[in-house]
Amino acid sequence: MNYFTSYSLIASLIGVGAFLFLFSFFYMVVLGLLCIVQFASSITLVAINDEQKHEILNRSWVGASNVSRVEVEHAFDCCGFDQNTTDSVNSVAGCSDLPCCKDLYLTTEEQCFLHPENASAPNVTMVGCEPCKAKIEEQ
Repeated sequence: MNYFTSYSLIASLIGVGAFLFLFSFFYMVVLGLLCIVQFASSITLVAINDEQKHEILNRSWVGASNVSRVEVEHAFDCCGFDQNTTDSVNSVAGCSDLPCCKDLYLTTEEQCFLHPENASAPNVTMVGCEPCKAKIEEQ
């Protein structure tokens, strides 16, 4: 008895099955690699202490372009990286356009820094924009 009369139908079913098998195998390999990469990165992030984290952020800020720095400042509403040594090496630009600085009617970039001398009211101790380092580390 011959149950199958169409060899083209059998060949196409075998071809589709082989394609699905290869596709699923490739998919599983990619998922396995992504799982390994994600596990390795999570272990790395857990192993980084605060000092190393600050060093990585500092190097990233120094290596970033002025456009990238201004975008970060506008996204987090902050001025400069740490308003200390990093910002004395790299010029700070765009802080006077930030809401935290415009609300205070401060005109120069350095006036936008968070300093006690910017405080005009007796009960206000610090006036100005916060450094971006603190806001980035919160994320």
